[in-house]
Amino acid sequence: MKRFNKKDIFTIPNIIGYIRILLIPVFCWLYVTAQEPKDYLLAAGVVLFSSFTDLFDGMIARKFNQVTELGKILDPVADKLTHGALAVCLATRYPLMWALIALMLLKEGYMAVMGLHFLKQDKMLDGAMWFGKVCTAILFAGLCCLFF
Repeated sequence: MKRFNKKDIFTIPNIIGYIRILLIPVFCWLYVTAQEPKDYLLAAGVVLFSSFTDLFDGMIARKFNQVTELGKILDPVADKLTHGALAVCLATRYPLMWALIALMLLKEGYMAVMGLHFLKQDKMLDGAMWFGKVCTAILFAGLCCLFF
């Protein structure tokens, strides 16, 4: 198992990733306890802030040469946790969202199996491919539209 050094753990992009993960329970609580439109707007604002930080962490990592192996793991984990939390929050109000959650679980299960397959063959992808980024952006935009 690879160990990460302090320098890799505390880069600005990785700290942004930790913040994104810490924001998940905040917007979940804000959304689930919302009773007035302003409560939903506050929850949406937290989600919007999280999405903007997602845009910038990769740019910062590349521009300031702070790309780390931890960051390559942390960013997609934060994305998946955020998407899952948004979908579950929406499912508390809209039961048809469970169908989307099932599709998300199927996709992520497939990705996990293929990732393990590549690991067993000592093959690693160097970051996300462009179509994965597009898929993530579309899913996030769709979830945000439903959230708003």
